[in-house]
Amino acid sequence: MRKYLLLSLLIFVSITGNTQARIIYGYLKDSLSGKPVALASITNTVTKQTVVSNQDGKFRINASAGHILSFAAVGYGFDTTLLGLDFKDTIYVRMQTLGRQLADVTVVANKKWSRYQLDSIQRRAEFLQAVGGDYKIPTFALSNSGAGLGFNLDRFSKHEKRKRKAFEFFEDQEQEAYINYYFTKEIVQEYTGLTDEKLHAFMQTHRPSYKWLRKFHTEEDLKYYLNDQLKIFFGRK
Repeated sequence: MRKYLLLSLLIFVSITGNTQARIIYGYLKDSLSGKPVALASITNTVTKQTVVSNQDGKFRINASAGHILSFAAVGYGFDTTLLGLDFKDTIYVRMQTLGRQLADVTVVANKKWSRYQLDSIQRRAEFLQAVGGDYKIPTFALSNSGAGLGFNLDRFSKHEKRKRKAFEFFEDQEQEAYINYYFTKEIVQEYTGLTDEKLHAFMQTHRPSYKWLRKFHTEEDLKYYLNDQLKIFFGRK
């Protein structure tokens, strides 16, 4: 995780977001290979609008100066862009893949870890290192829910309000990563038969909520969900 994720959270309150919202176009690419990062989630943290990148890594979203865009994709660390007063209509984001160097992390498990859990552990370890101070990397134990380990925000005083915001922001990004892990291109294609732009449009407009997925994340649950949403999708067409 890049340290400017936290920096963005600590300074964005000083930028006014009263300018008129406009459409921002963007491209997501792998920082090493340069290949597009498809079907990643892009969220405007102010308006809470979430869109999905297409097969070329391209997306469009409404935003104003002072807004923060966050980016999440399976196998990648989180990234953010803080829009200044003179931000451009087109942005380019290079996402960094997650490594598996967990030397500073103690993992306690009694069964196989999912890819999401391993990614979540790595992101959290990097985030705590970026925060600095006395925030030590904890021992991670397997959660029955299948989600990553959450942070306890009760420890923060009023004088650390901005830092608390950073932790809350991080948890919001983890929720998007959780959705991306279960609501994948492979499973949507298998049960809907959609491809290319229709697949992208469906995954963007019928993206399930985090709260729903925490209760219904089995393949059988998703199968019924996709069947119902597919009827709505073609009804709209």
